[in-house]
Amino acid sequence: MSETIGFNDNAGTKDTLGMLSRCKGIAEFMSKCSMPMTLAIQGDWGAGKTTCMQLIEEQLKEMNKPKKLCLIKFNTWQFSVIGDGSKLIYDLLYVMTKELGEAAADFKDKDDDKVSGPLQSLKSAGRKLRFLGTALVNIGKEYLLDTDGGKIFGGVADTAKSYQLGDREGAKTASAEELFDSITQTVFELKARVKEVVDSIIASGEVGDRVYVFIDDLDRLEPRLAVELMECLKNFMDCDGLVFVLAVDREVVDSGLRSKYGEGFDKVKARKFFDKLIQVPFSLPVGSYSLSSYLESGFVKDTNKVGEYISLLECFKVKNPRTIKRTFNALQLNECIVKQTPDTGESGELSPDKRLRLYSLLLLQMELPEEYKWLLTLAEEYRDQVKNGNADGFVAKLKQLLDPSVHPELEQLRSECIICVIDLFWKLSEDQPPAPETVKELTELVVRSNETASVTIDVPLKRIRTMRELYHTLQGNQSIVFSDDWELLEDDSSSSRSSLTLSASVGGTERVKLNWYGGNKLLNLTLYSELGEEQMLAGAEEHFVRAGIRSDDQESKYSYYFALNSSGSRITLSNFEHYKPGCPIDKLLKNCGLI
Repeated sequence: MSETIGFNDNAGTKDTLGMLSRCKGIAEFMSKCSMPMTLAIQGDWGAGKTTCMQLIEEQLKEMNKPKKLCLIKFNTWQFSVIGDGSKLIYDLLYVMTKELGEAAADFKDKDDDKVSGPLQSLKSAGRKLRFLGTALVNIGKEYLLDTDGGKIFGGVADTAKSYQLGDREGAKTASAEELFDSITQTVFELKARVKEVVDSIIASGEVGDRVYVFIDDLDRLEPRLAVELMECLKNFMDCDGLVFVLAVDREVVDSGLRSKYGEGFDKVKARKFFDKLIQVPFSLPVGSYSLSSYLESGFVKDTNKVGEYISLLECFKVKNPRTIKRTFNALQLNECIVKQTPDTGESGELSPDKRLRLYSLLLLQMELPEEYKWLLTLAEEYRDQVKNGNADGFVAKLKQLLDPSVHPELEQLRSECIICVIDLFWKLSEDQPPAPETVKELTELVVRSNETASVTIDVPLKRIRTMRELYHTLQGNQSIVFSDDWELLEDDSSSSRSSLTLSASVGGTERVKLNWYGGNKLLNLTLYSELGEEQMLAGAEEHFVRAGIRSDDQESKYSYYFALNSSGSRITLSNFEHYKPGCPIDKLLKNCGLI
C-alpha cells in the first residue's frame, strides 16, 4: 500500500503539542472539585480543543482505576446543519437524556435493579419533552423566531391549528400556550429525573462519586443556539454529581449573546454572563505549543529542517494546529503536481531546501494573499529577464516595494514576513547581489505555487474582513450611529453576499458610506463633511491622488473624488483593497472627526 498523504481535520489522539501536563492537571481538578461544576476549554476553531478533551479523558480513566469512568460524550456537530434551529434545544436535551440513560443501564445494580425505575422515568420525560417541543414549533414557528419573547405565544392559541398532547385516541388537543405550560412542567420533571439517575449511577459503586459530561464543537452551532444550549445546561441539568466540560470559542459566545440580547449586550455584560455559566475557564496555551514535536509528527520529512519551518511559522504568527495542517496540505498537493508535470525538471521528490522554499511561498500565499499577489505579478513581469540571466531589475523592484518610505501602508509584520521568505533564497539586506540562478528559482516557485491558489481566502471574505477592520476603528467614536447592516461584518458567513452598502451617521446626519459591489470589485468609502478638500487631506496629501490625474506613482496612492454641494462636501476613496489601523486612511478619518 502506498504512503498516505494529506492531513484531515480529525482531532489528534496523541500529545504532539506538549499539552499533556496541563491535561493531567485539569483531570486532577475535575476528579476532586465540588459539584456541580462546569469547565470550559476555550480556543479558536482548530486550536486543539477536541484533542485536549481526549487527553483529559485518558487521564481521568487512569485516575479512576480500578473503577470504571462514567463519561457521557455529546457532539453538537450533527445538529449544526439540521433545520432552522427552532427545536434544536429540545432535540439536544433529548439526546443528552438518552446518553445518560444508556450510561445508567451500563452501571445499574445487576441484583436488585435499583436504577430501573428512575431510568424509565428519565427516558419518558426526555421523549415527552422532544414531542412537546416539536408540537410547539409546528403550530407557532413564526412566533418562536420573534425576538420579542412576550409575543411568542400571543395570539397563537386562537389562530393556530391544535395539536394532541398524547398519542392515544381522544387525547386532549392543545394550543401553543398549553403546550408551553406542559413543556415547562416537563423540564422541571426532567431535572428531577436526571438527579435520580445520576445518584443511582454513583450508588452502584462502580464509577466513583461523579459523572462527567463532555460537550464538543459548540462553536460549530449558530452562536445564538450555542448560548441557548449553555443556558439549558445551567438551568435544567446542573445537579450534584455532574461535572461538565465544554469546548467553546469565547468569540462565538459573545456573538451569540449579541444576537440573542442585542448589541447593547457589551463585552462587560458578556463576561459576567459567561462567568455565571462557566465556573472554570481554561484557555488553550496556543502560544506555548511545542511546534517542534508537532512538525516532527509527520509534517516535516527532514527533521534537520524543523527549526527553519518553525522560524517561518513564528514569523507569520501561525500557531493554530488546523492552519498548519492546511499549509502542509497545500505543500503536498503542490509536490504531487510537480511529479506529474514532465517539464519541471524535477526527478522524484523535491530536495529538502527546495521543499522549504516552496512551503514559504505557499505560507505567504495563504496568510498574506495580497502581498503574495504582487510578488507573483513581479515574478511574471521579470521572468523572461531572469531566465536570460539578468536578475538586477527584479531585485531592484523588490527592494523598492519593501521600502517603507515608498509604501507606508505596508505594515511591519507583513514586510517582515516577505523578507523572511526572500531570505530563504538570498539575504535581501546584503550588498552582494544574488546569483541569477537563485532569483530564477524564486520566480519559478512563485509562479508554480500559484497552481494551488484555490486554497487562499476567497475575494468576498477578504472584502468583508477589510470592511470589518474599518468598522472596528470607527467604533471607537461613541457619537457614531451605525446602520444595522454593519453587524453582518461580524460573521464570516457574510462573505457569501454579492454586495454590501453600509452607512453611519453623527447627530442624525449621514457621515460615512462604505460600498462593496460584489465579486472581484474593490471598495469605495465616502465621507461627508463641512471641510474643504485641503483640510480633509491635511497631513496625508502624498498618499492620495485625484481620480483622472495621471502620476508615475499613482499605483501606490489612493484614488479619490471630491465634490461640493449645498449641504457640505464629500470625498470618496474609490477602488481600494486594503485598510489596516494606522494606514493613511486613518488621517482622513481623523481630519473629519470620525476617529
